[in-house]
Amino acid sequence: VKDNLFDVAGIRVICNYRDDVYSVSNYLSAQNDIQVLRVKDYIKKMSKGKEQKPVILQVLPELDHGGVEVGTVQIADALRQHGIKNFVASAGGRMVHDLEKIKVPHITLPLKTKNPIKLYLNSLKLEKIIKENGINIVHARSRAPAWSAYWAAKRAGVKFMTTFHGTYGLGPKGIKKFYLSLIHI
Repeated sequence: VKDNLFDVAGIRVICNYRDDVYSVSNYLSAQNDIQVLRVKDYIKKMSKGKEQKPVILQVLPELDHGGVEVGTVQIADALRQHGIKNFVASAGGRMVHDLEKIKVPHITLPLKTKNPIKLYLNSLKLEKIIKENGINIVHARSRAPAWSAYWAAKRAGVKFMTTFHGTYGLGPKGIKKFYLSLIHI
């Protein structure tokens, strides 16, 4: 475990004011019982020394029910309230209505799949969506669509991040290790 497990907990810092994010980050880093292995700063200048306002795409399998889905809608609403343009892509579900109520666009794609060919085809559709909407951060919130989102973000040249929502088994003889390798805390 010591050789292969580097992440035990992840923290996403969202504050009303930009400087507060750095204050909280500095406070957490100064704790004796926390070791920061890596920091991804999505606030800093994002391209060629010119600051861009974030435009975010959250990607998940579906918006039916559950913690990932509720968190997605809550993040979308918080971003919207702070003037950050954002989108959600999924196969749809009952909670699409929640996005419509808060006026966050939902993009329906067949993202609830583990089929490698469909994952690739989804990545092509996501890449087009990224480019057409000026998206500069792609946030994958689940394992399978994370691969489609990663390939799309990489080809489009935009930032990519994931959220870890729980532990996953590696299956017999660690067969899922590569599949899970894209999901980080």
